[in-house]
Amino acid sequence: MKKRAYIPMILLMFGGIGCTDQLMEDNVTKISSDYVYNSPEGLERGVVALYDRERSLVTTETEGEAFVTITCDGATDIVLYRGGTAAALNRLSSSFTETSHPVRHLWENRYGVIGKANEIINGAEVNVGLNHPDPRVKQAWAEAKLLRARCYFDLYKRFERLYLNTRPTHIGNLDRITNRLPKKRSSN
Repeated sequence: MKKRAYIPMILLMFGGIGCTDQLMEDNVTKISSDYVYNSPEGLERGVVALYDRERSLVTTETEGEAFVTITCDGATDIVLYRGGTAAALNRLSSSFTETSHPVRHLWENRYGVIGKANEIINGAEVNVGLNHPDPRVKQAWAEAKLLRARCYFDLYKRFERLYLNTRPTHIGNLDRITNRLPKKRSSN
């Protein structure tokens, strides 16, 4: 009997308390994608974020091995690494695949910088316009192009065949069509 009395009381208590106020987020910094890609100040901040993202490859503790893949162009006539990550990279051993820690993080970092650089370049060209009187627009556009080219060069000198994308990627321009081979029919 007491359980039946508690159930309506609990329902009334929770029914009167809503969580809509807790779900509303307040943007503390007031920085949005509209601000970043549609204003000279935002483009400038976007380029600073590109530099930070590029540096994060060698400054974060978990991706420390990627430092070797970036800075050590070994296996020359003077240098040959005998062990460790650099030796596996320079010898192109079968244990050093695309899922290996340094390769995966290098690839993800470089294409992350390329993707954000494409968005900044597009913002400068389309949204703000290169004829804008503020010189920060052209400077942000040029620096984003430089960082994108540097990342492509870095990937090309290590892996050669690359997917080159110079447009910002969004849901509308993703190619989701996969070409699958038809299943073989059994001859039973």
